Amino acid sequence: MKIAYSKSLAITFLLSITGFTGNSQNLKKTDSGFALNENELNDYGYTLLKDEKQTEALKIFKLNVDLNPKSANANDSYAETLAGLGNRKEAIKYYQYAFELNPTNMNAQEQINKLKKL
Repeated sequence: MKIAYSKSLAITFLLSITGFTGNSQNLKKTDSGFALNENELNDYGYTLLKDEKQTEALKIFKLNVDLNPKSANANDSYAETLAGLGNRKEAIKYYQYAFELNPTNMNAQEQINKLKKL
């Protein structure tokens, strides 16, 4: 019998069995072929935010940034969550990096300006 799992459940299960504590390098050392899809991780992070699980979402977004450091979207999502949790300084840093990676990301620039005014 084949059982279908949602992607978010699969990610949660994977993170729980690997003992993920916020360091993607541990996951890569365990399995050199380890890969998680950037968009799936980002979607799961936003699902967690929607469910008001900001701390868990922050871990997922940080994992996504660690696995995809040159992704403007991953950095932007991480910055957004940092800002939502009140970590203004780090949020600005990641928004700036997201903007460097994608200079057409006007949201990142707007958020930087907004956070600097606080």
